[in-house]
Amino acid sequence: MDNKEKIILKSISCFRNNGFNNTTVEEIARMSGLKKSSIYHYFKSKAELFQSAIHKEFELFIEKQKEIIQEDLPLEEKLKNI
Repeated sequence: MDNKEKIILKSISCFRNNGFNNTTVEEIARMSGLKKSSIYHYFKSKAELFQSAIHKEFELFIEKQKEIIQEDLPLEEKLKNI
């Protein structure tokens, strides 16, 4: 996993636990094992990082739904799992 991906995944956890206003770039950097300047190398602002985190969460959600749809289960079970 590259640094940008690591930052996005760690930021998802931070934003989920603390909300946007209570999450700091310093905290995300610490959780990612990087320096604050590394975050700004990939993202212009915390808001841009937040936008990337939301996009990633949506991608992960869609991926999970596709997996469920392709399972060898009755339709009713698939719908319960979604």
